[in-house]
Amino acid sequence: MEQRTKKRNRAKRRLGRLPPTPEFSCFGLLFHQDILLDHATFEEAALHVIAGFKGEEQWRLRDFIGRILESDLSPEELSKLWDLTGSDWKFFDAQGFREFLAFVHDRLRKGL
Repeated sequence: MEQRTKKRNRAKRRLGRLPPTPEFSCFGLLFHQDILLDHATFEEAALHVIAGFKGEEQWRLRDFIGRILESDLSPEELSKLWDLTGSDWKFFDAQGFREFLAFVHDRLRKGL
């Protein structure tokens, strides 16, 4: 096997079946450890974060989150996807993460 092919395959394994888009990575990074010092609830913090996305970025984030929600990613793959954003926040179960993404997706759809 060619060296280039090996590197590409290794990168695919690291990123998973649905690699994060730049917008999703930025979205995840904004959930830092101190975000709840400025916001009373997690939902309020999420609304603050998505308010920073405008136009094309907002559409791409909405579409990517929609793809995640429609996917058949395993709990491990969902966790890996969120971990790749570099967020300080962790979700302990896939259902909670999907509910959070559904909330964000709904708000992004209503905001467009």
